[in-house]
Amino acid sequence: MFLDTEDTITALATPPGRAALGTVRISGKKCRELLPIIFTSKKGTIVPFRPLLGKVILGNNRFIDEAILTYYETPRSYTREDLAEITCHGNPLILDELLARIVASGARLARPGEFTYRAFLNGRIDLVQAESVNDLISADSLYQVELAIQQLDGRLSERFQNLRQSFIELISLMEGNIDLSEEQHYNFIDRKEMIQRAVLLIDQVQELLGTFERGRMIREGYYVALVGKPNVGKSSLFNALLGQNRAIVTEVAGTTRDYLEERITLGNYLVHLVDTAGIRESTEVVEQEGIRRSRQVIENADLIVFVLDQSAEVTAEDGELWETVKNRDNIIVFNKLDLGRVNVIGWEGRNGLCVSAINGVGLDQLMNEIRTRIENQVKYSASDSLISSLRHKDLLQRALGALKRAEKGLTEGLTEEYPLIDLQEAVQSVGEITGEVTVEDLYTHIFRNFCIGK
Repeated sequence: MFLDTEDTITALATPPGRAALGTVRISGKKCRELLPIIFTSKKGTIVPFRPLLGKVILGNNRFIDEAILTYYETPRSYTREDLAEITCHGNPLILDELLARIVASGARLARPGEFTYRAFLNGRIDLVQAESVNDLISADSLYQVELAIQQLDGRLSERFQNLRQSFIELISLMEGNIDLSEEQHYNFIDRKEMIQRAVLLIDQVQELLGTFERGRMIREGYYVALVGKPNVGKSSLFNALLGQNRAIVTEVAGTTRDYLEERITLGNYLVHLVDTAGIRESTEVVEQEGIRRSRQVIENADLIVFVLDQSAEVTAEDGELWETVKNRDNIIVFNKLDLGRVNVIGWEGRNGLCVSAINGVGLDQLMNEIRTRIENQVKYSASDSLISSLRHKDLLQRALGALKRAEKGLTEGLTEEYPLIDLQEAVQSVGEITGEVTVEDLYTHIFRNFCIGK
């Protein structure tokens, strides 16, 4: 999508709806000249970076609200354009009238993410930082906020930029060999050092890729699947962990026909808790589809909570299902403690947790164990630079493939022109991560997912 960056844009920068305050943002070349049309003050003149109390003009000596105007002069603003923020009472009627007045004076309504898009185009932030703005707004846990802030500060961008610069240095040396060696019999870099540098770059890219799963668990959330045959109490346990009756619970086997997913915050982590359909052989088409979807959820889960009914004997059906998940990170839970104990707690040589979804016994211990498993997998530290975006991962994998081809070609004695093609692809891929190399329809791929006004 093409956006006219010469336009002056405006949007509500605070969430829609009634609130104590609401803020309207304006950015662009006409921003400064629009302000006297929509705002007046007896307290002084508009001075950059100094809040000013005044009134919002409705027209013909009519005023709709008191407001505070802050004007940010280019380039010292969020977009690096002239930018103003008008904060008034958060009545939607007042804010809509203010926006209409601004549009009538020569601005247009901004599209989602357009302010941040301009900040990127004008060099205030790179693409990694721009994405982190949306992550920060959307965060549901403290660690999501911390990860987004780190990326907004530029720590991860610096790693990408240093990596790309190392690619460019190697390319420059190799191109120098091609340009001068035939005439002057001089090499800027010998074949051995080329290979050593390529191997080092491969190691650096692999190191970054190795942080993805940890970053993904923070950014997207940690997936916990409740797994078991029908009627072991998975849905009751699901409801108990959520603290609400989200899943329908009956004594009829197969009540849960599809998986249910809810988000909870556990400590500083976002957790996706998933109640799967009871896994069993079934001839019903709807239940079969629910089981198929549940198996897919189980395959992608970070942790399996394997639920058994401790008021009944373990069956072959339990054992068959256990075989499919026993090699995954898992917690065995013996549910229905309120109905008495039949099973041996050390079933399959594994210790399990005894709980009752009905009266809440053992639920705190289960939640603590889930939290411990998350912490052991993520091992998050505020000093970490983790990649957490699938876009970053895909582009790094493309760069890694190109680097490996270049290293192989150098090792096998190919002339330098061929490995250079692969190295250029690696530079291109890492450049796309930060936006140093632009891709077609960048707005459609990234910025359209932002909220309006950001």
